[in-house]
Amino acid sequence: MADAPTGISRALREAPPDRVVEAADVAIRAALGASGTSVFVADYRISGLWPVLDSRQPAVATPDVQGTVQRCFSSQQPVRESGEDGRCRIYVPLSVWGERLSMAAELQWELLPGRSVSHDSFQLAGQLEPAYTVGGDHFDWSLDDGRLTVTVLNGDGIGLAAALLTSVTVNAMRNARRSGGGLVEQAELASDTVYYQHRGHRHVATLLLELDCVTGRVRAVDAGSPHLVRVRGGAVSRVTLEQQLPLGMFGETRYDLQEFDLDPGDRLFIVSDGVWAADPSGRETYGERAMARAMRATRLQPPTEAVGTVMRELQTFHADTDLRDDAVVVCLDWRGSVGREQG
Repeated sequence: MADAPTGISRALREAPPDRVVEAADVAIRAALGASGTSVFVADYRISGLWPVLDSRQPAVATPDVQGTVQRCFSSQQPVRESGEDGRCRIYVPLSVWGERLSMAAELQWELLPGRSVSHDSFQLAGQLEPAYTVGGDHFDWSLDDGRLTVTVLNGDGIGLAAALLTSVTVNAMRNARRSGGGLVEQAELASDTVYYQHRGHRHVATLLLELDCVTGRVRAVDAGSPHLVRVRGGAVSRVTLEQQLPLGMFGETRYDLQEFDLDPGDRLFIVSDGVWAADPSGRETYGERAMARAMRATRLQPPTEAVGTVMRELQTFHADTDLRDDAVVVCLDWRGSVGREQG
């Protein structure tokens, strides 16, 4: 059984693209002794997961199955359930590699980190929904030595040019971070990299956060337009930071740190301008009232579900129109440091 995941992964990688479902069925039956399998795939907007149709599977997933499948997908953790018939069902996250949309979208998706991360003191989840034209928006996170770094970028431009610019910016920040640089060094290296490539004609609005997992202290560099919103109790309020120049606007730009504290139970949302500034019909923006209502509605949901709720409400706000800009939603719950409480 120890080699089961490896065998299943190998079978999926070796299968032709049009035979992945059949390969998963055969491999899981052989490795785990399962009596039957079903494969569910996420739709483009990650609004639901649906069975891949073939002669062995029903056309529609029942609500209880759909909820369990969504929980497994959101958490990326196995879920086990026992049925009334005494049979056991195990839901497991399944990942395969394949072609995605356009080259710009491929670059954008490949650059993303894991969809969620859980820690004793916090839980984090993020979701990106690209517009049809792909605007280069992005989120990133890294956990190292008791510090969580989170960045959200508003892309500049559309298509491949926007995706390439985002890739350069993100990798510059990652390089600075892996070399031991803090938020300021990450922002300054990325800004100089973008400036000396585009000489100020292109720039990237970015919010960088660093959470101390022991104290709940947050350091921030606000270099542009992503918004930071705090949900405390039932109140939703904007965390106001001093906005500095977007990355790459000028050479040798210097950035300043700002700090604030989180209380146990606080929830932070970070949203790109494709979320808070969305105005599909020219009326008030999503960020004026509708976004706060959506965020309040997530109070009983974990971050993995909360990001989907805010994104679905954004789609409802757009009614029958497509997103004009990429949308990024990141949700961070601060539980409080267990070590600090015990100490």
